[in-house]
Amino acid sequence: MDVQTELESTLEDKGGLKRSLRITVPVETVDEQINSRLQKLSHTTKINGFRPGKIPLKVIRNRFLSQVEAEVAGELIQANFYRAIMEKELKPAGNPEIDTDGAKVGNNFEFTANFEVFPEIQLADLSSVSATRKSATITDADIDKMIANLRQQRATWDVVDRAAQTDDQIKIDFEGSIDGEVFEGGTAEGADITLGSGQMIPGFEEGLLGMSADEEKTFPVTFPEDYSAENLAGKEAQFKVKAISVSEATLPELDQEFIVSLAVEEGTVEGLRNKVRENMTRELEQRLEAQTKATAFDLLLEHNAIELPETLVNSEANQLAHKAHEGHDHGDHHHHDLEPHLEEARKRVSLGLLLSEIVTVHELKADADKVRANIDRMADPFDDKEAFVNWYYSQPERLAEIENVVLENEIVDWIFNQVNVIEEESDFDSIMKAN
Repeated sequence: MDVQTELESTLEDKGGLKRSLRITVPVETVDEQINSRLQKLSHTTKINGFRPGKIPLKVIRNRFLSQVEAEVAGELIQANFYRAIMEKELKPAGNPEIDTDGAKVGNNFEFTANFEVFPEIQLADLSSVSATRKSATITDADIDKMIANLRQQRATWDVVDRAAQTDDQIKIDFEGSIDGEVFEGGTAEGADITLGSGQMIPGFEEGLLGMSADEEKTFPVTFPEDYSAENLAGKEAQFKVKAISVSEATLPELDQEFIVSLAVEEGTVEGLRNKVRENMTRELEQRLEAQTKATAFDLLLEHNAIELPETLVNSEANQLAHKAHEGHDHGDHHHHDLEPHLEEARKRVSLGLLLSEIVTVHELKADADKVRANIDRMADPFDDKEAFVNWYYSQPERLAEIENVVLENEIVDWIFNQVNVIEEESDFDSIMKAN
């Protein structure tokens, strides 16, 4: 059905990015579309008491007119809204809200579409801006430390009859409370804690130092201000602890058996060091790339304040809220509070619009050779690298993910080409521990 016809449209600026578009479709078009659909129904509908194709139009009209009017209204809205915005060169952000009394025989069809448009973006001049780009090299001492960590991870633990020291493992029962009330997730039985590992919140492991088996102790610990559970962040808790046992580590010898267990087939220390350096190099490159990207994107946001469509912000916040509550809804389909997610949503929407503008204005594309190099790098840890590469190239949606990563890297390079770059040498541990 062709529902693109002569129409009248009036655009109203409602302030900011909000627009209201009133569209009128003439009565001749409305009647033509309704009657055409009714005629078709008269030939295809089956009604008891009438032969197929011989149902009087009056009967069809009495039974199906309301349904047909609703269907025609929907098609007229869809076709003529998008036609009108193209004629007026508008770029809606999100779906419009439609207000209409519906399509009726013998009347013009009118509807109003309320929507937001994408903002006009003028990218800021970054030539006077400075940005730090970090780098690091992996030293022999870094490799020694990593091998020591690998030995520690495969340590065997032997119970000892003495007070707990740094690097010991202490088995404990504990109960945490705030203002006398035990909080969710604050209790455990038989928990193994390696002292000095940093696996617990700051201050907790320190409170366990010097404890012996069967000893009980209560000490305060303050949760970090940025703790993931907002109800605990920044609060002081009292932890009641009972030590069950203290164990010390026995590290495996750096021999052929241990080295082979780490998937180094030649079983030599040299082979292990080469493998560790290779893995550390890959991790370091990925972390440096992520930090450089974060620096570039933060800089872009800082110097490009743009007006954001509320529709897109709320949609993004809703997705963030849904993701945050995954696994906790127990099948309930209720609306989540968007307020805690609005700031992050604004950042994401703003960044998305700015990146899109850079790509469009400067005609950036994902270089095919860089896409392949990225996939090859990802394939390195796998034995059958060719199968891994072929899998990505045979999955368009997966390949698109890598193309997006490469395109983002192209944008990062473009940003750093606009600014004054300050090169800063760091070290492996500092880079890996940085947020």
